[in-house]
Amino acid sequence: MTTMTTTVPVCKTRVYLDENGTACVDSPRKKVKMLVEMIREYGGIEETAVAFPHITLAQLHAAMSYYYDHQAELDEIMRRDDELVRELRASHVPSPAELRVREVMKQREAMKHQ
Repeated sequence: MTTMTTTVPVCKTRVYLDENGTACVDSPRKKVKMLVEMIREYGGIEETAVAFPHITLAQLHAAMSYYYDHQAELDEIMRRDDELVRELRASHVPSPAELRVREVMKQREAMKHQ
């Protein structure tokens, strides 16, 4: 006697690759990389879920599951992104408006301490 098995999805949360090959959880706005960085910043999955109630525990766990399966690749992407941010900050030339805002902020801070 032959038995047939049927594959039935048992989880509503899904991780997929968008058109750019970026891993997302349920929505193109919830990128795995971003969720992993949020979990690290907030100190854990539960803390992140409290801070962002529109993100479910299932989505955060799905992001971490994908991360652990692709850790080297995602760590490299995050490292390159951090490097790019450092380079952009180092090469940033403030606009006249930004310089003026900084000056006003310094004046306000000095007035607080008088």
